[in-house]
Amino acid sequence: MFRRPLATGVAVASLAIANALCAAPAGLAWPAPMGRVPLPATMGQTAPEFVARSVSSGQPVTDAAGNVWQARDGFLGGSALAGGLRQGDVAGTDDDQLYRESGFQWTGYTMGVPAPGRYLVRLLMAEGYFTAPGQRVFDVTAEGASALAGVDIVAQAGRATAYDRYVEVEVSDGRLDLGFVKRINNPLVAAVEVRALEVRRTHASAVRAVAAHEPVVDVLGRTWAARQGWRGKDTLSWDLGSKDVRGTAEDRLYRLSRWEATGWSADVPDGRYCVTLRMAEGVWWKGGQRVFNVTAQGRTALSRVDIAGAVGRGAAYEQSFEVDVAGGRLDLGFVAVVDRPLVAAIEARAIPASEEPPPPTAEPGRAPIPLGRDSFYVSRIEKAPLDPRSAAIVESLRQDVVTRYNGVAAVNAYQFNVSFHSVPADQPRVDVDFVDCQGKGYVPWDVYKGEAYFKGVPIPDDAVPAVGSDGQLTVHDPSTDQLWEFWKARRDAGTGRWEACWGGRVDNLSTSLGSHSKYYGVAATGLVMAGGMISLEEVRRGAIDHALYLAVPTSQAYPEISWPALRGDGRAIDSPDVVRQGQRVRLDPRVNLDELNLTPVGRMVAQAAQRYGFIISDTAGAVAVITESGAREAARTGENPWNKLLGVPTYDVLRGFPWERMQVVEKDYGQP
Repeated sequence: MFRRPLATGVAVASLAIANALCAAPAGLAWPAPMGRVPLPATMGQTAPEFVARSVSSGQPVTDAAGNVWQARDGFLGGSALAGGLRQGDVAGTDDDQLYRESGFQWTGYTMGVPAPGRYLVRLLMAEGYFTAPGQRVFDVTAEGASALAGVDIVAQAGRATAYDRYVEVEVSDGRLDLGFVKRINNPLVAAVEVRALEVRRTHASAVRAVAAHEPVVDVLGRTWAARQGWRGKDTLSWDLGSKDVRGTAEDRLYRLSRWEATGWSADVPDGRYCVTLRMAEGVWWKGGQRVFNVTAQGRTALSRVDIAGAVGRGAAYEQSFEVDVAGGRLDLGFVAVVDRPLVAAIEARAIPASEEPPPPTAEPGRAPIPLGRDSFYVSRIEKAPLDPRSAAIVESLRQDVVTRYNGVAAVNAYQFNVSFHSVPADQPRVDVDFVDCQGKGYVPWDVYKGEAYFKGVPIPDDAVPAVGSDGQLTVHDPSTDQLWEFWKARRDAGTGRWEACWGGRVDNLSTSLGSHSKYYGVAATGLVMAGGMISLEEVRRGAIDHALYLAVPTSQAYPEISWPALRGDGRAIDSPDVVRQGQRVRLDPRVNLDELNLTPVGRMVAQAAQRYGFIISDTAGAVAVITESGAREAARTGENPWNKLLGVPTYDVLRGFPWERMQVVEKDYGQP
């Protein structure tokens, strides 16, 4: 929740800060721009442990105090730069480089923070184009609420002059979100600095170490210690020292690795720990060239780690396992099989004893559509037995996430989702024309005869298929307890008639399990897509109480599927370490969601994944969940409702989701 703007005044050569509430925390005053009254250095707070700095420029900038401002970290929207101040003096500051380039297409800024608490945001601005007041005016929101209204740089500071504004923000969800809202011409922001004022930590203790000789601060502000706990020779692999590391935003954790370390240890309280090794291969390019084992407390924890074989050269690779510590010391060993082990960073996170799976409830969940009480979409799976190859399958799934879509699973809110239409009892019915886009060469029997799935469909006049090549369309008639789903649906512009390449109908929906007959329906598995979608109503009320439809790039080929799938379009042959279509995948119920820096919608997804899980339902280019389409509502209101409900771009909704803590439920679990 946004608390209040702090400094409402502007500063030029003869003006002071108008609202003295805007102060840096104790002992941490920002350098005062020249000609301004310095910010007070007393707030009665302890020194913050988190600072994030980002500039609009395409290259990092080091300020006069030696602080590095990362290039474009956290900014949202277009990256076009206003360069009117690239030459000449920027008045009112010694740090001209921070103000020389500004983004004029930024729509906002987002940054993961270490924990809920109060944060102080500094916006750095300088106008290099307009010369008169009123030519550029914009607003700033923080956590969805108004923070600064009517920002007019020239009116307050003039052209080519540094202008800063400060906002104190209360963050409750682990992510700070700012919005830049246009009034007159586009907003203009050169840089953003975020400082912790008061952090309320709820996460368990953790030990973090890097192979590098200098500590590394990650994007969440956590410090990874240098040279602590490693055994063996202190020899570094520098092969990725200046290169982009694929599949991660944390390049600095992976660029330097120890290749002659024999182990790592840390003094920790007794208990259970989740250990994560971060690795990236900078030398070898194919599987089998570097292979090693990892022991924990003297027992094998990971066998035949093969970084290049898993993700190739130059890509981030993680492996996690749990281990019990007794005696106050966690001890890992790295054992060479082929060539020498290679490790870049290690995290050992204590798992609190309170992280125990809650008992399953006898009450089923609630899907977005009426389904039977025994439906797989609403059954709880916290206590379901796991697949014997769960760990390996999870690693395959995690790699599908981190190597695609900028390392974050997709949320299909604007395309390739479910265009859902609930209709009244008197909705006129139409026949849907069958289009043989799959080259069957005939019209299948149940399209117009037998079940006649394409006949008498109550499609409303304002129906809009989902955006994307699938053109999905769902129609639900509560009065008859029926649901239709169509694939590649469209309305012929010339005849006005609806047509589709495939589809199906479910009768007696409210007592059904949530699947079509074997050969019909839209999803590759034959499951009803609408049963696993994230609906608009669910996000508005803040809870998802059912299993989620999950599309993945890699799954086993038919006939190696799992109930409730009826069929599948997976392509992986003889791959037991790959998930099956129809298989249930849950988030470990012991994970404390309060520890995770998730967006509000990301937390809803995580909670549903713990209780009901994901169901592998289809093949896609990235790991993705699906939502109800907002296109129909947008046609009525002029705005897609997901714009406000998500709060961040779709590629950020599931940022921070712990795919490494997933668990794969045994094949055919729950089959009647």
